[in-house]
Amino acid sequence: DFEDGFAFENWEQFNSTSAAQWVVGDSAAADTSDAFGAGGLPPPAHTNFVYVSDGRAGGSDFESFLISPFLDFSDNHTAVVKLAGYAQVWANSNYNPCYVMVRADMGPWELLIDFSFDHSSGWGDYSASMDDVVAGSDYVQLAVTYGHLGGYNSGYGNGIAIDDLTLDIIPGPHGLALAPTISDVTLSWAHPD
Repeated sequence: DFEDGFAFENWEQFNSTSAAQWVVGDSAAADTSDAFGAGGLPPPAHTNFVYVSDGRAGGSDFESFLISPFLDFSDNHTAVVKLAGYAQVWANSNYNPCYVMVRADMGPWELLIDFSFDHSSGWGDYSASMDDVVAGSDYVQLAVTYGHLGGYNSGYGNGIAIDDLTLDIIPGPHGLALAPTISDVTLSWAHPD
């Protein structure tokens, strides 16, 4: 939830310019910095959150990635990622991508959530299942990506912010019992819900 700063251990950021970094702050901090540009719409109040310090990197094109440490899903087959997201971007996500992506076992990145649009009404809540990518894998990573590409600027400023990033692991069935007869096999189990 970023209330204590960058609380996630071993998360890494990769930025194609030193002019834009992932930082933690509140709405006032994002409003007084270059995060969303002069005259831009900074995120409404949402306690502390993580955002890119300069959504236009001083006018230069750049890309930025916030990447999680490796997560072990070898014993899990279901997972839902949730977050609150805020963005001010050009109308086409090719120019200002705001994505949450996932990969397993150092494979290709898969798009989970695309919130590349002007959030003129405030924060949005997003969630996506990533079962089909991560199930049974022991080297899973999440990435939040942002880009200011092609020089395209939103009229509301440019930038990205996220908060309350969570993973919900849904427990599977347990107590599997097998009851075979000469004509069929019956399976029974218990499930948490």
